[in-house]
Amino acid sequence: MTTLRNILVVFILCTFNLGASVTFAQKVNFLDGYWFSEEYQYGFKIEGAEGIAVVTNSPNYSPGQVMLRFTSNKDGDFVGQQIFTDGNWRNISGKIVNENTIELEGGGYVWKMVRR
Repeated sequence: MTTLRNILVVFILCTFNLGASVTFAQKVNFLDGYWFSEEYQYGFKIEGAEGIAVVTNSPNYSPGQVMLRFTSNKDGDFVGQQIFTDGNWRNISGKIVNENTIELEGGGYVWKMVRR
């Protein structure tokens, strides 16, 4: 079963990298799970098109609060909004680096989130 999962993950990653037509729902399902930033010491659990805070680095949002929303996607990348440490929602963009890493950009910052 693990081998089949690995083959499926490689297929999905190749599909994203080639810019093939993949639905937003398929991309979002691939991102489901727990993601953490070592650099900024926060994390969220992606469920569908939302990220729920699990570890915060700010008094302006709490675990259990929606802190990330995806609104659209293009060519394997995604865009949306995220609550930043000041408590304000800011536009972000993201891309899948590999099956365990996504890169986000917004508010003048670029950072990586690692699946846990």
